[in-house]
Amino acid sequence: MIEFLRNLNISFTAYAPIGSRGRSKNNSNFRSDGDIFEQAPVKELAEKYNKTRAQILLRNHLQRGYTAIPKSSNPKHVAENIDIFDFTLSPDDMKMLDNIEHKRLFIFDKAIKSPEFPFKDVVDEFSKE
Repeated sequence: MIEFLRNLNISFTAYAPIGSRGRSKNNSNFRSDGDIFEQAPVKELAEKYNKTRAQILLRNHLQRGYTAIPKSSNPKHVAENIDIFDFTLSPDDMKMLDNIEHKRLFIFDKAIKSPEFPFKDVVDEFSKE
């Protein structure tokens, strides 16, 4: 999908690019198979680069050419989220992050009820797991 969008000069925006960690507790329309912050490669790279796990994930999005719009109401996290321009993840580090198998699904009720909703099979499949 990313290549298709790039060929059409359409930018890709990552929704909740650092995991929306508290959402599953508060929202039944969110499903996740775990916390991306707890994945070993994210932890290892945060230590290697002396950055937060959020900074590693945001830098990953940036280097892939994605638009990432993280949300935080915590001033410390807002400042950390912008502090990703003083390091670069190596190609090997990018591969480590790319190999993480992590599933997250946001179900937008208003959209899913539409007859034009194109991802019903994805919602059904994720719900089985």
